[in-house]
Parts: sequence; structure tokens; C-alpha cells
Amino acid sequence: MKSPRYRCGGWLLAWFLTSFCPVLAQTFRHGVFAGNDTNVASAIPVLQGENVQSVRVWANISWTQYTESIAFQQARDFKARGFHVTLLVNTSVVPTYTQAKAYFDWAQTVPGLKDAVDQWEILNELNLPQYWSGTVQQYVQNVLKAAWDSLAPNGEIVVGGSTTTWQLGANNVYGINTTYNQALRDAGYLNYVHYANIHPYTNTVTDMEKFITDVKAIYTTKPILATEWNFKQMPNWQTWNTAIVTVYPFLRQYLAGAYFYRLLQTSGQGGWPGLVTQSYQPQQPFYDTWRQLSL
Repeated sequence: MKSPRYRCGGWLLAWFLTSFCPVLAQTFRHGVFAGNDTNVASAIPVLQGENVQSVRVWANISWTQYTESIAFQQARDFKARGFHVTLLVNTSVVPTYTQAKAYFDWAQTVPGLKDAVDQWEILNELNLPQYWSGTVQQYVQNVLKAAWDSLAPNGEIVVGGSTTTWQLGANNVYGINTTYNQALRDAGYLNYVHYANIHPYTNTVTDMEKFITDVKAIYTTKPILATEWNFKQMPNWQTWNTAIVTVYPFLRQYLAGAYFYRLLQTSGQGGWPGLVTQSYQPQQPFYDTWRQLSL
């Protein structure tokens, strides 16, 4: 069963349930991303050893093909062991409003899924074309509003799509800015989320703190999650260790939760500081540092 802090009694009017109930009594979510390559049974002892209570899983979906993702079973398995579960649903395809709403209506009928998912994250890194091929307006009106209209009246928590720090800004130049975040707000993003969302990947602590501060000035009315976060690859582990220890108190102060990317070490970008190896053995110093942050 879901924590009562996320549910109001069924007798309340829908407007009250969606506007006030879900955001009461929140605590900071110290979480980690567990990808499709994660074996849940192997991951459970690791996560418990790190004092992690929140996990994020990733479902690649089709708007018109109603089939279960491996992430659906991961969500059920993690929930059965007491974890708070964020389910990302992801596709770059632009649907109609009707297609998107029908998908979320169906997802809530999948056996055990609605009870397993504490937060539904609606698409990934919208400013990157490999994750979203549509416009800002299409995302808000066709996808996010559809998700909200399907999920929120049933007491489900909606997490908006994320953005990364590197965005296309003035004069079509990429850099660390909040151009896309402002565009989302202008399109009505904040009307259809319980939590706004960012992925603050940077090279320095200063850049991460500035980006988060700038986004908070835009998303003023909503708490913000970072459903992924880390530093870009650094020259050595000690540099990374110093940066993560330095910035984490800031994340706790300004965000509603932060999900470290990632649980399993991989050779790809972003996977190098995985908390454990592919055989689920602690990767140092990442493992010990992360465990200390959660204490």
C-alpha cells in the first residue's frame, strides 16, 4: 500500500485531492536510478546497505501498444520490499492527447502497478531530441496534461519531464542555461505537475548550484525533484568525492529529492561512478561516499 501522506480519502472532491493532498508532509527523497539492467533481488541488499529508500525505474513505452515493460515488474518488486518507487515512462514519439490519456488510463489497470508506483515521471530530458522529438507545447498539451487528467484525479503523483543543464540558448548556442525551463513554464507545465523535475549534470559544484537556483526562480510554485543527477566525468575519484560531498547539503536544502545516476557501473558516459559493479560489489569510493550521505 502507498504511504498515507500521498492519499486523501475518496470522499474528497477531485479538485482538492489533486491540488492539495499529494504535497503534504513531504520529506527529502534520497534515491538512486536502477535501470533495466538491474536485477532487483541482487540490488535489494545493496540499496538497504546504502540506506536508500527511493528508487527510479525506466519504462520505454509505446502510446498505442499496451504491453508491460520490464520496469513494471521492477516497480512491483521494489515496492514489495518497502521502497518508494518512481516510474519513468519514456518515448520520443509525439502522441495525440487522446492516445496519451488512453495509455495512462490503461497503465492504471495493469495488475499491481498502480499500488507499486508512488510517482509517475512523464518523459525524460525534454530538451534532448533523442528523448523528445516534439515541441514544448506538444509535450505540455498532448502528453503532460493527458497524464495529469488521467492520474491526478485518482490521487496519483505526477512528476514533470526533466531537462538537463546544457540547453540551446541565445543565438542558438548551447550552454548552461534555463531557456527550456522557462519555455515549459510559459506553456503551462506547472499546471499539470505535483513536482517539477531537472537533471543537473555539471562539471563543477558552482555550476550545479547556480542552475538549481535559476530553475527555482522559474518553477516558484512547485517543489523540484532531480530524478537523475551526478557530475560529468572527472579526472579522478577524489575530485568526484569532494564535489559530491560538498554539493549534497545544497541539494537537500533546495530540492525535494535527488536520485543518483546510477546504481550499476557501466563504461558509458554517466555510468562510470556507479555505486556497484556489474557483480553487485561495492565500487569505491562511490559506494562509501554515497552511504555516508544517507546517514
